[in-house]
Amino acid sequence: VVGSVLRPGLRPFVARSLERVVAEAGASEPLLRRNCLDLINPRLTFTQALAFYAQNTRNFDRAASLFQQLADAHEAQGAPEGVAAAYHQLGVIAQERRAFDEAEGWSRKSIEIKEQLGDEHGAATTYHGLGVVAQDRRAFDEAERWFRKSIEIKERLGDEHGAATTYHHLGRIAQERRAFDEAKRWYQKAAKINERLGDKHRVATNYVQLALLSAAQGNVVEAARGLIRCILVFISMDNMHYAQATASHYRRMLGQSPPEEHAQLHRLWQEAGLPPLPKDAP
Repeated sequence: VVGSVLRPGLRPFVARSLERVVAEAGASEPLLRRNCLDLINPRLTFTQALAFYAQNTRNFDRAASLFQQLADAHEAQGAPEGVAAAYHQLGVIAQERRAFDEAEGWSRKSIEIKEQLGDEHGAATTYHGLGVVAQDRRAFDEAERWFRKSIEIKERLGDEHGAATTYHHLGRIAQERRAFDEAKRWYQKAAKINERLGDKHRVATNYVQLALLSAAQGNVVEAARGLIRCILVFISMDNMHYAQATASHYRRMLGQSPPEEHAQLHRLWQEAGLPPLPKDAP
């Protein structure tokens, strides 16, 4: 959250500032209480900001520790919705680490609470998370069931942004099954929503998959142009993780492409003003 809106040079400063505010809030509890202020909510708000900051900057050990603190604090307050939200994020972190059993365990704990509370929107988010875990395990039938369960709720509640995310993953499953026309429809459906909502990052991720879909169908030059456009978008948004991941797709595609196309792919890369490809690239 914090990392998505600040320039890189400010991020460490803000993280340190938030940590200082959290510590000072604890130290000044009597003062806060005398002024009729609620200590717990500000403290949890800052802890949550730090947790998302750590997660967004891929400091997963720090993020997991902070979300566990949030879960414990919400449990102590008797706030099950907060516990469920923290468990969900712990599942996301475990999935990012490819600790799939742990990810499923946290997600199921989150869903159990959300279903008891009747929190359909929250449950739909975690159903999607379980779909991602199944997808990463290449259990595509199970993943599709979770995604469709998530979509049914999101569409009914009018959650277009959430639905677009799940459409994208249904596209990836269709692509893995080599159902290319179906995959393209899902990606385009997601991109159309994200474009209307002005979500440049998610639009770029949709177009990365459309480019990879083109490559899988043998349209390598078209795919190369699409990947380069997405890399430039990610760089403009200072999202170097996604820029580097997309560049890795490009290098892999270059290695798998016919030799007669190597020169054109190198030229497209150079014309975009991107850093030189590794010397061992074809």
